[in-house]
Amino acid sequence: LWHAPSKLNKQNIQNPIVKGNALKWNGLKENNPLLDYNLPYTDVKIYHHQQDYYLSAWHIKDNERQSNVCVIMTHGAARDRRAFLRHTPFIYENNIDCILFDCREHGLSSNNNLGISFGIREAEDIKLVAEYAKQTCQYKYIVLMGTSQGATSSIIAAYHLDYIDVVIAENPFSHRYTLLKEILTRKLGISLFFPKLLERFINLLIYLTYKKLNANDDIHPNAIDVIDLVKAPILLLHGTADITVNVEHSYDLYKKATQPKELWILPGGQHTALYDHQPTQYEEKIIKFIKQTIKEPIIRQ
Repeated sequence: LWHAPSKLNKQNIQNPIVKGNALKWNGLKENNPLLDYNLPYTDVKIYHHQQDYYLSAWHIKDNERQSNVCVIMTHGAARDRRAFLRHTPFIYENNIDCILFDCREHGLSSNNNLGISFGIREAEDIKLVAEYAKQTCQYKYIVLMGTSQGATSSIIAAYHLDYIDVVIAENPFSHRYTLLKEILTRKLGISLFFPKLLERFINLLIYLTYKKLNANDDIHPNAIDVIDLVKAPILLLHGTADITVNVEHSYDLYKKATQPKELWILPGGQHTALYDHQPTQYEEKIIKFIKQTIKEPIIRQ
């Protein structure tokens, strides 16, 4: 059973309620790669024995041959691996294998009702999956691809791992404090009469959130703090109609990142739904960026 990442939802549920832009994928294809897209896959559990947790994943690969490239796909907050399921056919058709996994507290992975951590635990999860792909599966090239919180976490993970070859980050947030302030300001509204009081209240909520997460920006880096230290080429994607993570986050990240880098801003694109808005352009952009970075032929053998 799939579970939702919330303390308020301690019972596993078959289909988590999905609202907003995520409705673009919810209810379409969400069984598994074989049933939905006729893609061969293996159910995998990736264990972190020291910290005693596991990540559930789909490893999409040919039964007889393995590609020299693997894309690790990381979903956003309050979602699960099915968020990227609709992307896998065009990637697989280009001889690239995929690993779709559930971060802790999401999907079918270990769940202690801790909720999301704005990239802190999630970046560690990506590192664990990347280690599995590189060391256990022996992939020559590793691509990190994420959306929203998964995108931010991919940037942070790539900072820690010098063997990552490509990073593709769709609608990432640059800093957890900035994101929290934007979300709370939007939710609470702008007070014309007590703006300073509202700002103090928002800062208090952010402080309490940081305390709950045991977050320390000096210890747990934000994407904006480390993106210039990432060695892998980075493709940033964002939509101008994103009301969850403002497009300015990607502009800021792009300015800080070092070459090689690329920024694709999609007019009218919504949060986690760029592929649905312009699927052909999206596919071409992703595959072209991977191929121009990995200069040798991408093959299965």
